[in-house]
Amino acid sequence: KTHAVNCIVVPNFYNGATTNYQEVIIPLGVFSGVDLQHLKQINIIFDQIEASSGTIYLDLIRFTSLSSPYSLPLGLIVDCFNDGIFTNELGGGSGTMSGAQGATINAQFDPLNPYEGLAALKLTYNRANAWVGYWTFMREAGDTDPVGRDVSGYTDLRMRIKGAVGGENLKVE
Repeated sequence: KTHAVNCIVVPNFYNGATTNYQEVIIPLGVFSGVDLQHLKQINIIFDQIEASSGTIYLDLIRFTSLSSPYSLPLGLIVDCFNDGIFTNELGGGSGTMSGAQGATINAQFDPLNPYEGLAALKLTYNRANAWVGYWTFMREAGDTDPVGRDVSGYTDLRMRIKGAVGGENLKVE
């Protein structure tokens, strides 16, 4: 059973990223089979659904609840990338991963392209007919408790995304 959501099916993201920031809102209900009371990590994956290489910028990853379109739903901020370190706002570690030799992904903090604040996360990837991705733990660094974080009180996972050339796409697991 898959626990991934292809962002290509998210409204306003049918053709992938644009060169301007878009807010991607993923209803948590689409993650069938995921125990939202014990969420351990979030993965951003680049695989066979998009071009083999590209660059994407991420900013302000957070869990929110339904709210008026006129309010700013901050919710539970996972990472806003303003501190320039690979520890998220929850204290959990973050990093990159690849599924085969030759597949590469580079993560860096880019102060020239933030949606808000001081920096965005810039992911430059070449998946070489495999997959590559970025992960972030939903628990404090050094915490060995496998339980994870309870996000069942939220309705959405939101993030700001833009591509370097447009059309870049991804999956969220």
